[in-house]
Amino acid sequence: MRTTIRILIGLLLAAAVWWIGPLISIGVYRPLGWLFVRQALVAAFLLWGFWPLLVRLWVWLAMGTRQLKVNLSPTGVMEPLRDRHIGASR
Repeated sequence: MRTTIRILIGLLLAAAVWWIGPLISIGVYRPLGWLFVRQALVAAFLLWGFWPLLVRLWVWLAMGTRQLKVNLSPTGVMEPLRDRHIGASR
């Protein structure tokens, strides 16, 4: 639920900056009149909104490769990593 609200807020802020931004002026100065400034702000808002999903995707992809390695191991059981020095002393 929090992620959905965060995404919606990010999308609304990005849309507001994109559509309403050029209409805002302080005297003769238009802070959001330049295309690059609006693109940077929209990218920042979208990154902020979608960050939880990007982190989950990254973790899922990272764990997926580990699960693949475990399934392809000859024993099929995940064994703890051993220190090289302990194995060399035997």
